[in-house]
Amino acid sequence: MGSSPSSSGKSYSSSSYSSSSPSTYEPAAASSPPAIGGKTTSGGSTSESFKVTATRNPDGTGNITLTWVPGYLSTHTIIRRLDNVPPASLAPQTLDDGVLIYNERNDKDGQDPTDIHMHTDTGLTEDKIYCYSAWAYDERTNAYSNGFVLACGGVPPSDPANLSVSSTMDSFDLSWTKGSSTNSVIRRGVGSAPTSIDEGVAVYNNTASSFTDNDSTLESGVTYCYSVWAYNPVTSALSTNYLQGCGTLVDMGSPTGLTFPTVAYNSIILNWVRGDYATNTAIIRKQGSIPESSEDGVLIYNDSGNAFIDTLLSADTEYCYALYSVDGEGVYRGVPTTGCETTLPVVNGVCGTAVRNFASGDTSYGSYTQCSSGTPSSTAFPAPGSSTTWICQGVGGTNSGNCTATRDAAAEATCYPVDYNTSKVINGNTVWCDNNGGMWTDSRGSMNVSNGTTHCSSLNYAGTTGWALPTVTQLNQCWNTVNCRMAQASVAFWSATAYPDWAGMNWYVNLGQNGAGYNGADFTTQSFNIRCRHSSLPPAACSVAEYNTSKVVNGDTVWCDGNGGMWTNDRGSMNWDTANAHCSGLAYAGRYGWSLPSRTSLTQCCNSTLCRTSSNKTAYWTNTTFTDPNMVLKYYVNLSDTGACYNGANTTNVSYRVRCRLGQ
Repeated sequence: MGSSPSSSGKSYSSSSYSSSSPSTYEPAAASSPPAIGGKTTSGGSTSESFKVTATRNPDGTGNITLTWVPGYLSTHTIIRRLDNVPPASLAPQTLDDGVLIYNERNDKDGQDPTDIHMHTDTGLTEDKIYCYSAWAYDERTNAYSNGFVLACGGVPPSDPANLSVSSTMDSFDLSWTKGSSTNSVIRRGVGSAPTSIDEGVAVYNNTASSFTDNDSTLESGVTYCYSVWAYNPVTSALSTNYLQGCGTLVDMGSPTGLTFPTVAYNSIILNWVRGDYATNTAIIRKQGSIPESSEDGVLIYNDSGNAFIDTLLSADTEYCYALYSVDGEGVYRGVPTTGCETTLPVVNGVCGTAVRNFASGDTSYGSYTQCSSGTPSSTAFPAPGSSTTWICQGVGGTNSGNCTATRDAAAEATCYPVDYNTSKVINGNTVWCDNNGGMWTDSRGSMNVSNGTTHCSSLNYAGTTGWALPTVTQLNQCWNTVNCRMAQASVAFWSATAYPDWAGMNWYVNLGQNGAGYNGADFTTQSFNIRCRHSSLPPAACSVAEYNTSKVVNGDTVWCDGNGGMWTNDRGSMNWDTANAHCSGLAYAGRYGWSLPSRTSLTQCCNSTLCRTSSNKTAYWTNTTFTDPNMVLKYYVNLSDTGACYNGANTTNVSYRVRCRLGQ
């Protein structure tokens, strides 16, 4: 087999590393075997028969595997390596340059000398460019090839990772984790990702870890795929593996959220959300049915907003809308959003059933309508004793005239002596009357005196305020009064009267014990029931300033004297007993509490024209007893006798005229 040839000691001139194609083989002189890859008379050249393939190890080091076909009729192949610091990329030029990495027979281990041979160079680093030169040797003639083949390579950087591809309407956004190199290279393909650095279109070679591809030639609906390699621009080495990802451009979104928040008889308001990536929204309107295309109907809007008022419409008519997304070139995109709405009919305002008189206790219109059609200009309910006026406003039509509701004056919250032992409803609340003109609430619950005092003083009941805890005397009269105690047998109630024997105590009364139902208790810690009492009688309807005037009060005419008292009209002729009963039971001018006047009150009317208006100038009964104790007589006053107008008369067998008086 012979020994391996020497790889040093000879010097040959050669050209520098180039990328020219190898020459065609021709037999050489016996003393100079053909070079690997064909004939090379001198110097070095690249050859398809001499290739380098670089790989990276997990520890960051690398390997370069060389493959070649031995020179024709040669017995050995000699390969030398030169380590270059980038950007240098020089290959060994002589058999003395660089480092010998291979010197073996071409038939080593029984290999066919004409087959492809391989050798792996290990322990390499990423920061160098490794260049290799190979010579052929013939041991039979002890001759080397005149020329040599050469190739360079570098250790690949680590692979990139975590590729993300997202799209907008006109671009793709890519992000990834870089490999160990400074740069990344991206190539783009259509339909499938490039599998080599020579496929597709180069779109990126730079140092970032994200990239936006906004190439103006990108088309909607086309699938674009990207491959990403790590790239060392110093050694021109690519990562062994690459990332790939695909996507399509996002189409423009349709408008969403179409609503019609306000519909009138001649206008419709539209609200919507503009479609994703849309520049404008175009609205096509058609009466009675949804537009079938952008040409089917009337264009009423094309702008970037999200609301529009469609006006000058016909009443009681259906209008349908198609909303299109519009791009920056004015092109309608995607599927339209549609909807229909009907304008309101024309309405003429007409007053409703609330045009009436309401009771004083009513607090709302209830089931009565202010307008049978149209909208009331005011919804206020009349106050007691007043009226409220409104207009029923039409929609696209006429308004009504004035609509008016009235409400009776509130009933007086009072009890009169004639109401003793009765209950009655005043302004919606039930009150109980005692024999002194006082009125009582129902039971207000159980509490101590302090809370009861506060509760009564702040109470608004039966349409009035001014309530208070009753005194023990006032509460005591309710023992035998069924209505006063509301069937609350054996229930204790607080009074406002202090207990005389111990400080911190008040009287309480048990309404169920008829005579022995009161005692003292601690008004701070003890809780009893509470009933509030209102003691003031209503004032007369006449003031002192109205002396000698008449007026109508609650439908009845009264006459006012100089003391604030008011008088009824002439009640007719009767004896004193009948007259007294008539006045004490009279309900006149909305009031109780009338009585026969005193002699003093009636005497002032002798010279008062208005006081005796509509009265006969004759004798009238008083409630004043005649001064002779031996005679059962009552004074009368003769209004026609201006000098001596009063005298006494028998109460049963003499009849005089009667006028009742209310006041002090």
